[in-house]
Amino acid sequence: EMGNAIKALGERIPMATTEIAALIEGGARMGIQGKDNLLAFTEVAANAATAFELPADQIGENLARIANLYKLPIQNIGQLGDAINYLDDNAQSKGGDIIDVMQRTAGITASVGMSFRDAAALGSTFLSLGASAEVAGTATNAMIRELAIAGEQPKRFQKGLKALGLE
Repeated sequence: EMGNAIKALGERIPMATTEIAALIEGGARMGIQGKDNLLAFTEVAANAATAFELPADQIGENLARIANLYKLPIQNIGQLGDAINYLDDNAQSKGGDIIDVMQRTAGITASVGMSFRDAAALGSTFLSLGASAEVAGTATNAMIRELAIAGEQPKRFQKGLKALGLE
């Protein structure tokens, strides 16, 4: 069954069936269970690899890790790929760099309840301003950390927030 499913995927996506099989293997190794989940994950990872011109196994591992950090069910991983692809197409940031930033920031952004879409957009914004993925990740982490404890900050911090229209 899985062999036939791999062949069918190979007819829909621009990737060799051996690479598709390797993505499925990698997904299974990362804990993705069930044929349907593995196939859905593999199709998203393969399409992302093509769109972002990155190695499929690297993209697959990164997307699975991000989905796990945001508690995104594997059957919904296409939403993650779509969000990153949208930013890749409509902002001055590359999909691979957005993924890099998201990996660096997923822990803190998820801990404050930020959605993966908002985290991707924030990372893309820093990247569009000319920051490297490392700098964008560091800036995102610092900003979220400071805003998370905003109520405990000194008066000058509160004054700065007010000047921005925030509380």
